[in-house]
Parts: sequence; structure tokens; C-alpha cells
Amino acid sequence: MLLSRLQSLIGGIYDVSVAHDVYDFLVTDRRRLPHGARGGTAEEELIVAEPADGTDEVGLSLYLDPALLARLTREDPLLRRQFPQHFPAELRRVLFERTRVDPRAAAAGRADLYREASRYAHRFCARLERLLARGRASRHGGAADDAVLPELRRFYRLTHARKRALIEGIG
Repeated sequence: MLLSRLQSLIGGIYDVSVAHDVYDFLVTDRRRLPHGARGGTAEEELIVAEPADGTDEVGLSLYLDPALLARLTREDPLLRRQFPQHFPAELRRVLFERTRVDPRAAAAGRADLYREASRYAHRFCARLERLLARGRASRHGGAADDAVLPELRRFYRLTHARKRALIEGIG
């Protein structure tokens, strides 16, 4: 139920209809993942795999560690929307200060790519935080989402090159 609510929230943020239920792709037992993904150590992973039979299909699985799901249920992140003054700083800390590059990505020579993507995401999130703060200040605690949602939706629809250019222009 919680994951469906999160999925709905994310779909609303990006103003897209969601055609599939996240639970259709959820795996909580690593032994049920494709063989090459079973050795992972992350609490969450999106696995994209081509079938061995060579068909044009793509298989998707969302692995979430059972302990992570228990934490999400116990500490419902959607409740934080009721106390937004604490949420952005906490989210930034989790996303950018406590993360690490997966050793498999580092071994494949992609660590720099992930670090660069993280730096760009950090800059963009800081911009969103400033928009939230301005929205709260101008509305005296009102709906700061009014400033952020259009920005997210616009960014979501930009090409990769335009996203990079926008972020590079952030002061």
C-alpha cells in the first residue's frame, strides 16, 4: 500500500499517468532476481535485464530489502509532507551525503559518471530547496509546492543536454 501511494505521489509530481503497479515488479528475495543481480548489497535496486532467449522484451524488477520495507512502513515518508520544514535537509543528507557508488559500477569504470550525476542532482535539489523556501516565505507557510511542481515537471521533460545546461547555469 505504501509503495502504491509513493508511486502515485511521484506520478503526480511529474504529471504522468502510471500504467503499471509497482508491486507487479517488486522483489524482496534476492534469490528471485536474475542470477547476475543476486550478489548485490544495496537496499534498493532497479534491475533491467534482457531475457536469455534473445527476445526483444526487457525484464524489470525492483528489489527492496525487507528491512527497508519495514522501515518505510514504520517511518512513513509520506507523513513528512505534514512537516516539510524538516524534510528537504534530511532528504539531501540521505541522497548526497550518505550515498556511495555501488562497487559493481566502480569496477565497471562508471564511478565517475555516477559521482558527476550526483553532483548535478545535488545542485538541482538545492535549487528546489530555495524555491520551497521562497514559496514558504512569500505565503507565510502556505503551499510552497506551487513553485516546485512546475519546475520539476518542466525539468522532467527537458532533454539530457538541456538538463545539464540548466543545472550548469544554477548559481
